[in-house]
Amino acid sequence: DVVQAIVVPYSHAEFGERPAAFLQMKDGQKPNESALKSFLTQKLARYKLPDMFFELPEKIVRKGLKISRSDCQRWLMEKL
Repeated sequence: DVVQAIVVPYSHAEFGERPAAFLQMKDGQKPNESALKSFLTQKLARYKLPDMFFELPEKIVRKGLKISRSDCQRWLMEKL
């Protein structure tokens, strides 16, 4: 049900940086963090698993054809 995903790093006190995922879902669904982690645990090394999952903000999606990782990172830093 994931249309597109953007993964960006965020500062982490213990590990330096950790991944956070921004997801655009089909039909306006909300990301199900537990289902996503369960699925990704089978596909990725543990250190690559995103710590947080966010719905891709509309204001970032509407900016153009390509989603800006730096816009996602800025949005995340404002929320943390």
